[in-house]
Amino acid sequence: GQEGGGEYDSSEFDKNYGWIYSAKMVSEFEFIKLDDVWELPVLQFLNDLTYLKVKRKLDADQQDRISRRYSRK
Repeated sequence: GQEGGGEYDSSEFDKNYGWIYSAKMVSEFEFIKLDDVWELPVLQFLNDLTYLKVKRKLDADQQDRISRRYSRK
């Protein structure tokens, strides 16, 4: 990735900002302020992240199946 602009590799983004993205996702899931995420028990935070990851994959797989079904018609 490039500092200060230009194209930015997603793996570079994850490496640099993945922690804040994860915290933001958990705060939205828990309906709490971002500042309050840091006070969650570690296991709850990790369980929330696991749930969100599996749910995102499930939703993407379902969308894929729907898209394939309608593209064949």
